[in-house]
Amino acid sequence: VQGELTRRGMERERVATQDALAFAMEVIAAFRIVASFVWESTANERYNAKIDASKKSRRTALIMQGLGAGLVMFFVFS
Repeated sequence: VQGELTRRGMERERVATQDALAFAMEVIAAFRIVASFVWESTANERYNAKIDASKKSRRTALIMQGLGAGLVMFFVFS
């Protein structure tokens, strides 16, 4: 169960990171358009939101992994 929860969390984190990377690549590829319409701050805010989603998914996966390992050790030593 712990492994499955961790795997799902890591998968969500991977997808969120890929989404942020794809967005960053789109902004870089269209830099002239972004700059000409003064969308730098908007692009920055959207990128930060995508990175925050990635961090949240990663944090959740690591918490699940830590809790699972802690519970396993508790039962082993109990």
